[in-house]
Amino acid sequence: MPAVADQRLPFRSKGEIVTDEARSNLQQVPLLLVGHDVGQGTMLGRYTSRYEVRAWPALTPSGGWHWVYAGTFVCTAADGATLTASLRAEAPMNGDGSSGELTATVVVLEGSGRLAGVRGGWISRAVPTPTGFAYQSEGELVLPDKRGRR
Repeated sequence: MPAVADQRLPFRSKGEIVTDEARSNLQQVPLLLVGHDVGQGTMLGRYTSRYEVRAWPALTPSGGWHWVYAGTFVCTAADGATLTASLRAEAPMNGDGSSGELTATVVVLEGSGRLAGVRGGWISRAVPTPTGFAYQSEGELVLPDKRGRR
């Protein structure tokens, strides 16, 4: 059934990000994290993503330390349609300097193919794994008005 223009649709996804590369040394902050994932999402179906995210430690208002993450990623659906999005997240810093569970705010920047003109965003909750993060996301995507209006 074709979607109605300007229809708001719930978006959910889940997957696991694998960090392919973390470029840093003790003098180089922020860290550059490059990674990929395979996931399943509403409107996307099965997809793959490529991530480029910077991470740096920052002081909290209470004087503790946490990690801040910011970057972009591109999700590619099986039919080749893409969603490019930005993310920003914060996570507590564990005693060994590693990241705790994080919550990321994601905003869609653009789409291509059948996802051209889609806008919206979601919240992702991610748990660190030995190779990256396992995540679940929930939010909303808005389909474009095919007559050129938003």
